[in-house]
Amino acid sequence: AMCRTNACGVFSASLRMYGWRVTDDGAHLEADPAEQAVLAEMRELRAAGLSLRAIGAALAERGMLPRRGGVWNPKTLRAVLRRAAAA
Repeated sequence: AMCRTNACGVFSASLRMYGWRVTDDGAHLEADPAEQAVLAEMRELRAAGLSLRAIGAALAERGMLPRRGGVWNPKTLRAVLRRAAAA
């Protein structure tokens, strides 16, 4: 597994997986309930046979946007789903 901390043992916000947030001490991750709900929705839509583009559109329709806003890119959705499945 890839190390998600820098040399000092502190998590970088940019390296954390979708669905997780860095704790106040900077040394641990905890589940982010809002992002976990989006992940659950992604999995459900994918299991229903929707394409990555259709999942992105459905999430946007429901107001479930990426961390930085905007729209879900199909490649980003694929990566998020793969990482979540491997975790």
